Amino acid sequence: MTSQRRLAKVLTLALILSAAPACTAAGDPPDTLTVHFHATVDQALGDQITARTLDGEQAVLVDAGFDQFGKVWTFSFDSIAPGDHIGFTNGEDSLYPTDLRYVKATGAATEVWLVDGDPRVFDEPILVDRAQVTSHNDDGKAYLQLQDLADYLPGVAFATGRNGYEWKGLAANTVNILTAYYKGNWVEIAVDRNEAAFAPAGAAPTNPLYRDWFYQPLTGYRGAGAYEYYASFDWIDRIYSVGTLVIGAAGGDDHFILPTLDVVYDQVMPAATPESVGFDSAQLAAADAYLEELAATTAYGADPGWSSMTVGIARHGKVVMEKAYGYNKQYGTTAGGDAALLPRAQWQPTSVATLFDLASNTKMYATNYAIQKLVSDGELAIDAKLADIPGFECYSDASNVYSGFMDQTWASGLGKDTVTIRDLLAHVAGQVPDPAYGNYSRAGAGLWYQTTDHTDRGGIIEKICQTPLRRDRHGTQEYSDVDYMALGLVVELTTGQTLDQYLEDEFYGPLGMTRTAFNPLANGFAAEDVAATEINGNTRDGQVSFGENPPGSPVFLRDYTLQGEVH
Repeated sequence: MTSQRRLAKVLTLALILSAAPACTAAGDPPDTLTVHFHATVDQALGDQITARTLDGEQAVLVDAGFDQFGKVWTFSFDSIAPGDHIGFTNGEDSLYPTDLRYVKATGAATEVWLVDGDPRVFDEPILVDRAQVTSHNDDGKAYLQLQDLADYLPGVAFATGRNGYEWKGLAANTVNILTAYYKGNWVEIAVDRNEAAFAPAGAAPTNPLYRDWFYQPLTGYRGAGAYEYYASFDWIDRIYSVGTLVIGAAGGDDHFILPTLDVVYDQVMPAATPESVGFDSAQLAAADAYLEELAATTAYGADPGWSSMTVGIARHGKVVMEKAYGYNKQYGTTAGGDAALLPRAQWQPTSVATLFDLASNTKMYATNYAIQKLVSDGELAIDAKLADIPGFECYSDASNVYSGFMDQTWASGLGKDTVTIRDLLAHVAGQVPDPAYGNYSRAGAGLWYQTTDHTDRGGIIEKICQTPLRRDRHGTQEYSDVDYMALGLVVELTTGQTLDQYLEDEFYGPLGMTRTAFNPLANGFAAEDVAATEINGNTRDGQVSFGENPPGSPVFLRDYTLQGEVH
């Protein structure tokens, strides 16, 4: 990623776009940020901590001292409104002294808590009742019954029952499972085996490596009840992604749970160690070896060989793994149109800067983002009817043309003129999944459409307007290319810009995403910068047919290896 470590700035941009100016009346007390810091080693109180607003206002340090948590500093600002973001660096942190972290202001007086060597930011620590803290087998660890967490973390929930799938060789319905839920995540715990399955999807993976990651031994023990389970405080951190802290106090140690706050990181930077953000170096090494194995297969079509991939793993704004595997281009098409392994000297190694074709993910990372911004800016109503968008006035049942494989009255008269932007986003407009406009044998004379003028929009809008609905609106959710073709055109009609230019101006450019673009070969990139997508052109080795064009008009086919071109 190098200078492209800007993933977290997606959120930062959204904050810039939504932040509203605030005013302070004469005589009002200044707004403050108080930072509490627990250091693992006692140190003298320093002043290597700074604070600022998102727009650059530097705060003034007005107080410093100690409290029961550790060191504490208070900063003053001219004005902070609830929802504004405040950034700070903690130069006294032993691992992350230069991190600039932003948190959302909670009001005129905002407080945060930090722990040395932890990149997270916490809300006010919650003291655990000492009577609920236990020990086990003299191992020196402290334990808490998971069910007691409901006293401290709103939203914690549990379910009990037997395993619904084979658990490490044990048949379904034979293992007692406590499922712990929190903030949309869940972990299944085999209470009699001290094992956990993280975010299972109804079945354990069959690949041995995946299975080792799926099941994790945890430090805990079952209590008196069939599903009563005690976990060590370090595992409570792993299960719930909350901080835990022990502070010595008179009469014994105090144990705290630290709820995490949402954080915007100025930059995504390397982790000091994988363990500092909750990763296991040995597990990462196993993942690396497995990916190397996948990329080492050179036989075309071999399973499980992957030709090219890059992997980036990050947590809490810290990158723990970033590596490229395989080759951007290792195979090519021979003069006879057959795939063949290229001479070794022609192999193009993959790098972490390699561009990959996002294909259908473009719907999410381009069109959907653009629609979101237009709605947020008030330039487009999410419940606006497509037929009311200037340029789409023809979108109605009266325009339907029944041609080719659409030569049937699937859903005639079902109200195309009631389809909204929201319907298109949710794929419930009832439109055909694949219109195949460029395939004359499928679309027929009435709906067939091709053009060599890439600036023309009128022709494709007309064909979308003429395409009958396949289903009742809101009847069934069905993925449709037509939905997002229409949405991309709505962006263009609303902004007066092409979709790619609008996204460059409003998203990719401001975010510094210099290696994200439509049409890379026309935007300063060489073919070697991009991972090849198809060996034998655009027919996916003959699996995709483009049918025929009208008599006398040849079908445009590419029979060479595609690299930097849409497949």
